[in-house]
Amino acid sequence: MRVIYNPIEAFPNDSILRRIDWFGAVSRNTTKESDPDLEVIMSPFIGNPASPAKNKAVATAKQSVFRVGVGCLPLLHIGAIWQGRLPIPLDRYKYTREDFQLNISPEAMTIKRSDFSTKKGPLIPKEYYHLSIETAQAARVLTIEHKGNPYAVIIPAAEIIRFYYALSTKVSKVLFRGDLEGNPDALYIRDKTMLDENDARLIVTAHTGTLFEEIKAMARLAASPDMALFHARGIHTSLMKNSLNVNCSFPEVFPPFQGKTTLTVHGKWIHSMAKWSFLVFWIDYCSFPYPFRKVEPHWYPSNPLIPKEPPEGDQEPPVGDGKRRSAKKRQTRNVNGLIVNYAEPNIHAQRISVVISTDRFLGFKNIEMIMPKSESYSSKHVSPLPGKEPPTELSTGDGTHRNSNTGKFEVMQNPGGDTLAEVPPSPPMFEAIVDALEALKKIDTGKIAYEIVEATEKETDIVHSEIGPITLFPLNQGSESNRWAFIRYRYELRRKALVAKMTYDGKAFYLFESEHRISRSDSGKKKTEHYTTFMIYSGNFSVIQKKTLNDVLLLCTKNEGAWLKEGQHRELEQRKIKHIWKTPEQLAARIYQYMHSAITGRLPEE
Repeated sequence: MRVIYNPIEAFPNDSILRRIDWFGAVSRNTTKESDPDLEVIMSPFIGNPASPAKNKAVATAKQSVFRVGVGCLPLLHIGAIWQGRLPIPLDRYKYTREDFQLNISPEAMTIKRSDFSTKKGPLIPKEYYHLSIETAQAARVLTIEHKGNPYAVIIPAAEIIRFYYALSTKVSKVLFRGDLEGNPDALYIRDKTMLDENDARLIVTAHTGTLFEEIKAMARLAASPDMALFHARGIHTSLMKNSLNVNCSFPEVFPPFQGKTTLTVHGKWIHSMAKWSFLVFWIDYCSFPYPFRKVEPHWYPSNPLIPKEPPEGDQEPPVGDGKRRSAKKRQTRNVNGLIVNYAEPNIHAQRISVVISTDRFLGFKNIEMIMPKSESYSSKHVSPLPGKEPPTELSTGDGTHRNSNTGKFEVMQNPGGDTLAEVPPSPPMFEAIVDALEALKKIDTGKIAYEIVEATEKETDIVHSEIGPITLFPLNQGSESNRWAFIRYRYELRRKALVAKMTYDGKAFYLFESEHRISRSDSGKKKTEHYTTFMIYSGNFSVIQKKTLNDVLLLCTKNEGAWLKEGQHRELEQRKIKHIWKTPEQLAARIYQYMHSAITGRLPEE
């Protein structure tokens, strides 16, 4: 997702590249009580970061501490490179990426200090990763057993919190302040938050002003009060416990689930205690499923400003500083030889956008958001939480929208066509898409352009038409699902796809539409397939090669019409647009909305 926030004033305003090495202590914010301070430990690079994970890449002797509000934690992770007060895009530097098949259980996990050591040596040897700051050495890490090594995977506690719990500024502040201990309804109204066991639908009643994606984050806690919510409360409890023995506090936390998962992480391999372990800088993906498929948000008291329907696709709200804070700066001073900056964000500073991965969890962005039909709702099949343990096998959907039956454009194929030559070169749906693209150009004249492109390098898979090249879906040989690649399998009439490249201020987006099959029901009435229009783009809006476009079509064939499922091409951002428009202009407006929000992080002004 793309978020907008003020540059962090606490970071030095210069041109030096700095790496976030670690997170240190949490302390009371004397200026803003509602936003505790979190130490961010950074080192300047020696030259360009060709190998950013190496000790020699940075000047560890000049490691510094900068304090920011915990509300900024969703935007920060270890290994991130900042230049001044702006982050460098993730695609400009690389760390080692690994996929671990882990079994998350109490027996497999331990919490240690970063400087923990045994007779076999330190957990994090200095020759592999140097932490010179005392609070960094005392910060907690979670170790997970893998293949007989109890310390095989080492994850900083702050990263566990950032990835699993602090999905927004508001949630982050509540967890670190300990609001849940004094007010159990700090995040959502417990007695009005219920699980419908029939269709895995979770009704979450949140406070006025809570955003959609915050409700998704809260739903994870609400659906598992004995596990996820328990550990979320433990974040502040651990801060209080650790503050009794030292002058600062360090959070401790466990993941919000137990069971098998695939964890995709970035970091580096280190030789720890005579064995090789992986030091995690940030988590990219967790396959453990959510215990519900749908979320029905309610607001308490009623919020008249909530939208009539939830945002489609994976639009996500800002998770940065949220409200602009006072421009008054706190002093910068020297503490035990360390540079500590207490500056607040400047409300006059230019706002920037940052791309954050939307594929954090299995099905997270495909959770269906259901708007309540009225202010009151029936609890006939709904049980309050905590209650019966939700079934663990429930995921959040596979990304297909084939049950959507709201298309307004009627698709009429040639019912008598038995050969490829007899199939019309451009089905009516394709012509409607082109009409929408023409309307799109008029929304922002001079900035938006489009062209119909080939999505394959095979000339035999291209049909030339008046509107441009039409691509045939690839054949998924060796699998029964390859039948989907044909409109008429008996006569081998291949299914077509329209692929359009759209540019907005030079930034590339790609729109996909598939040909729909018309069949006949037992009653003799025509029945039409219904799939979504699909849009993808890379994180830096660069041109996508034909091979990648072809891969998307091939995966759609394998998925029997679902464009991309979770875990497929995670490097691509994607949007799915349901066929609910009545005119090409309405579709153009929706496409423009998605392009604009992807680039700027906010919806276009009316």
